[in-house]
Amino acid sequence: MAKQIKLITLKVAGQSAMATIRKRVESLSSGDKDEARNQIISSPISLEVRCGWTAFGDPLKAEEYAMLLVRGGPVDVRIVGEIEGGKAATAKLQVQNIEIPWTDFAIDDGDPEILLTYAHQFCME
Repeated sequence: MAKQIKLITLKVAGQSAMATIRKRVESLSSGDKDEARNQIISSPISLEVRCGWTAFGDPLKAEEYAMLLVRGGPVDVRIVGEIEGGKAATAKLQVQNIEIPWTDFAIDDGDPEILLTYAHQFCME
């Protein structure tokens, strides 16, 4: 029973995060674009990039990113994906709690493009 409640909590947190992301991305095309973009870029708690294996002395190139949106409480939420050409090439929403590791959150059909638009607001070079 307790695990089922934790799964429900993960689902609610993922749905809530996705609703907020949708609203912010929609505001990019329906309102003050600068204000909408500022809301997006100020919302993550952190944005981290990871580089692949590189020969010693060669420049590092970011290949993956993790954008933490919610931390603490019962659930953490993040967007993760791959980077190409200094911007997000893919985007997946993930959730976790103290007992369940990072797990891809099932999203609706149009949501992958919305997540990618959200992630494109950040320079990841």
